[in-house]
Amino acid sequence: MSSFKARLLKGLAWRFSYYLSAFVLNIFIAHYFGAAKSGIFYLLLNNLAYVVLIFSLGIDASITYFNARKEIDINQLMSLSLFWSLGIFFFSIIFYLLADSFNLLYTHPLKIFCLFYVTGSLITSLLSSIVFSTHNNKTPNLFFIVLNTLLVLCLIFQPFWPGIAFDNVFIKIYLSSALLPALFLIIFLIFKGYRVTSKMPSLVNQKKFIQFAFQSFIFALLYALLLRFDYWLVNYFSSGTDLGNYIQTTKLNPVILLIPTLASYSLFPLVVSEVHEQKEIETKLVKLINLYFFTGLLICVCIVATGYWLFPFLYGNSFKKMYSLFLLLAPGTLMLAAAYPLTTFFSGKNLMKINIQGIIIAIVIILILDILFIPGYGVYGAAIASTIAYTFYFFYLVAVFKKLHPLKLAMLFNFKTMIKYIISYTGSEIK
Repeated sequence: MSSFKARLLKGLAWRFSYYLSAFVLNIFIAHYFGAAKSGIFYLLLNNLAYVVLIFSLGIDASITYFNARKEIDINQLMSLSLFWSLGIFFFSIIFYLLADSFNLLYTHPLKIFCLFYVTGSLITSLLSSIVFSTHNNKTPNLFFIVLNTLLVLCLIFQPFWPGIAFDNVFIKIYLSSALLPALFLIIFLIFKGYRVTSKMPSLVNQKKFIQFAFQSFIFALLYALLLRFDYWLVNYFSSGTDLGNYIQTTKLNPVILLIPTLASYSLFPLVVSEVHEQKEIETKLVKLINLYFFTGLLICVCIVATGYWLFPFLYGNSFKKMYSLFLLLAPGTLMLAAAYPLTTFFSGKNLMKINIQGIIIAIVIILILDILFIPGYGVYGAAIASTIAYTFYFFYLVAVFKKLHPLKLAMLFNFKTMIKYIISYTGSEIK
């Protein structure tokens, strides 16, 4: 087995283990809190995720990009991550102290723990890009798995914590635990021998770095809005129970998108570094579109066959709408899976604006359709709107790609093409 295949399969195994641990934790949280309370909790986490995304400013993606191209020294990239993370950390503390003194912050009992979550998640995101870019998938994922396991144990042993408001205690533990991966990664990088340097990249590389980071930030922010923008509208127009059902259904998306997400980590540096093999990569993208689509379809079929009985069993009786919502969301999620090779291709070719244009139009579609559908059809209207928008996003990318490169539409969603690709992959290098 080649080194590339070995790294890919190892990365898949570790990332799958992490997603599995997160999935188990999610089930325990949903089962303990119920649809209404878990929906509000995950809405809070969703809002905090946007704060982390804004503070990161796309630096993590830019680090991965320039490390793949070997244009900027790895120690300089690590130093940039640490300086930026620590700067945000101290800024957050100072802002919190000043705002608290002048009563400028909303007097929410969890506000300090939300700061812990944002700061820890930011540092973890930036430093993880350093570790993952060195093809080390084991260390970060192993720690995340251990952390998720500890949180699950907290819920399992909840009956042995009498006399306390465990709901609030667990939420505080969950939010504060985001600091642990950040601390672990700092210690890990120090022991690996990476050194902090005050030497900055050249002005030319700084400009390139900032430009790519900004484009990546805009894309990541818009993509997050595409996937979770409707949470706010569902929360506004529907009940807490419906919100919990809808959020839990959308959290099944990573299961369907698991293979595309993981494989794209390897596809991205391939597209970036092997520019001279452009025609081969373009041909490969069509095969990957088919592979991702049919892999996701197989997962969807399995969930459809078992979900009607499995969802209430895993999550509880308050999640009865999940199955119907999944049936409406699944077609759109398959389109997102098929779009992964195209978004990765345009990003690797520094054509991020194409991805951004498609997402903006898709978000507008969701906004208009949600306003029209949710008041009359509830969360089912939100699911229909998302599927329509995701489908448009995929075909927009296909249309742009077809203008730039020859592409036969008959090759898309071709089962025979996928089988041939799998056979060629198992027998040799990626072709």
